[in-house]
Amino acid sequence: MSKNVQYKIQMSQECLTRLNQLAARFGYPSSNKVAAQILQDYADLWERIEIAKSEAIAKEMQAFEEEINRKIKLAARVTSADAPTVLSSSADESANAAI
Repeated sequence: MSKNVQYKIQMSQECLTRLNQLAARFGYPSSNKVAAQILQDYADLWERIEIAKSEAIAKEMQAFEEEINRKIKLAARVTSADAPTVLSSSADESANAAI
């Protein structure tokens, strides 16, 4: 059996009022007992939700980065295709070679 310890939690008055109401409704001796029960019962669920949110955000970031990289590559191809081609005559080449 694990030992109970005290832990201080700061919360809004609305949350405390709700815990007090739940304690009275379901016959718990205090709102602290309700809060402890909620934390004990739902910590695993909360953890799974947080992991799922983190994974979803990472997936969105990866998709965003891939889209940005795709657009950068596309822009580079378009820019290089639009660059003017410099044609030189053989006379220009001879003059440049003499310099």
